[in-house]
Amino acid sequence: MSDRYIDLSHAQRTKEPSAFFMVNALLKARMALQLESNYPHFDEDVNVYLADLMTSLSEPERILKKSRLVRAYDHEIASLIRKSAVPRFHGEVYQANADALLVRFAIFDEGAGTVRPGRFYDFTPRQQLGRARMYYTFAANIYASLARSSAGIPEILQKLSGSLEKYARILRHACREYLHLRPQIHEGDFFHLMRHVDAIGRRGEIAQKRDEFLDLYSSYIKVEQPSEQLTRELNQVIADLASLDPEFEGSPVQ
Repeated sequence: MSDRYIDLSHAQRTKEPSAFFMVNALLKARMALQLESNYPHFDEDVNVYLADLMTSLSEPERILKKSRLVRAYDHEIASLIRKSAVPRFHGEVYQANADALLVRFAIFDEGAGTVRPGRFYDFTPRQQLGRARMYYTFAANIYASLARSSAGIPEILQKLSGSLEKYARILRHACREYLHLRPQIHEGDFFHLMRHVDAIGRRGEIAQKRDEFLDLYSSYIKVEQPSEQLTRELNQVIADLASLDPEFEGSPVQ
């Protein structure tokens, strides 16, 4: 994929590096939000980092490389990190997951400040940013401890961690107003869609639990003295079905 773009507003319409377009969008967003660069401290390096992050979304190779490090939950990230004893890999995992959360907040509707039913989401927008802040801090500390750390990266990640709400707001504004990345599903449509998906998932889970119940109950009645493990597993499935399906009337076995 090309790493250059043509500025159609320019008279000569010359090709420029895509990163220039991203930096320009970020600077416009900062001015629009009255969050100019280098106040209260130098942060032009953060502008460059965020521009590179957005540019990477148009490069399949970089997306694929980072996707191998991104996980949905903290315990999954911890499990991935335990597979390697290399500190730099740990830093890359934390950095990739922080970047992914920041991009998700900036582009998609979780950052809009709207109110949605909490049961449809594992984390609220504030929790997502809190996790990203934590991951940036972990990555910065790991990189800072390495003898051959990438120049400036620990400082940039610490700045992101320290003022993540501000940078998330800037990135979101740039994505919406200058990159025109807007969700195509409206709030009400999304709510009804999630209810429908939730109902389908619940029906599938009930059907699966019923199959498990029938299998376990069949094994239970075939033996004269069921084992403690079989009894425990059967009672667990009975409890799961009772919580999922109001029409289920089974009771625990002894």
